[in-house]
Amino acid sequence: MEAEQKKPSRKTIYRIKKLLALANDKGATEGEAAEASRRAFALLAKWNLSLDSVEGTSSKEEEPVETVASEKSIYAGGDRWAIGLYHKVAELNFCEYFFNANCYVTNEKGKRVLGVKHNVVGKRSNVIVSHHMADYMLEAVKRLAREDMKAHKFESESQRANYEYGFRYGCSVRLQQRINAMIEDAKKGEMTEDTGANLPALRSLYDENQQMLDAYMKENHPNLRVNRRKARWSQAASQGFRKADGVSLHKQVDGGAER
Repeated sequence: MEAEQKKPSRKTIYRIKKLLALANDKGATEGEAAEASRRAFALLAKWNLSLDSVEGTSSKEEEPVETVASEKSIYAGGDRWAIGLYHKVAELNFCEYFFNANCYVTNEKGKRVLGVKHNVVGKRSNVIVSHHMADYMLEAVKRLAREDMKAHKFESESQRANYEYGFRYGCSVRLQQRINAMIEDAKKGEMTEDTGANLPALRSLYDENQQMLDAYMKENHPNLRVNRRKARWSQAASQGFRKADGVSLHKQVDGGAER
């Protein structure tokens, strides 16, 4: 049965506010922010709420907002592994995604370096959760790559960089597959919440959000190009693909390309 409009209790509204505040708290650990994002998403999806509803305003619908996150590239071409993973996380959270590759971004040391900009469009609550989930996923992939590379000896810096990128790409492909399965579960009403009960089927909610996003993108970004290039598969990619099953998605998630 499709999700019905219900009126949440004040306690539920308070919980969502607290979770979104924690997700945005710079003092929170990576795990705390990811878990807060996951639980906020589950509650928002369950009650079919916009952030306007949470904050007590009278607006029936939120207008889409657009935010960007930047990161340094390790491979010319914009790091396809990160682009695909960010795209799928945005889709899970009712958002649209596009990227700007081979552009200059500011790294953690304040220097301008070559990188990629991840743009997420959607209702503000969904955008917040998307960025936090994607950040968690990207860091998990990078950590797995670092750990795996300790067991290898590389003859050159280029060999090391190619292996690292291949591992990240394979890991990302597998995570995208798993997230896509979660999207299908959410649409069919087979995703569980904290209590163990299934969330309502969210297919109509996904469809309604996509119509809104399509209209926004057509008006504000009519000339985006679809980019379907894929990285070359390698032994390192196969290793990353296998290791991706060790990333726990159910603790972070409840319920590509330039576009």
